[in-house]
Amino acid sequence: MEIYGVNTMGPVTPIMVRDAILRCFTEAHRDGFLKTVDTSDLSKEEMDSAAKLHIELLVKNAFSKTKGNYERPDKESLIRATEYLADYAKNFRTQDVVQAHVDKIMRLIDCLDQ
Repeated sequence: MEIYGVNTMGPVTPIMVRDAILRCFTEAHRDGFLKTVDTSDLSKEEMDSAAKLHIELLVKNAFSKTKGNYERPDKESLIRATEYLADYAKNFRTQDVVQAHVDKIMRLIDCLDQ
């Protein structure tokens, strides 16, 4: 099974989970970000790059605020960052939608024990 680009049938590393969180948040929040900025003078590639950078900063901030290390995440910091981001996402999505994404990320985090 694949979750946000991570094959759960193979080895799963904390970096892979962190990158899955980035992909998840990008999918969920890219369009919302683009609606908040003037992108009329930007190419599609520039818009994608701006959205990716914005979301990467959000995720890095989640690790920082929860005393985690973005560059060298561990299981506990991934859980804390996921919870922080879920709380943030509740401002934009319904509880059911947020919980569905959290559940997928938690399945990846659970793979770290295997």
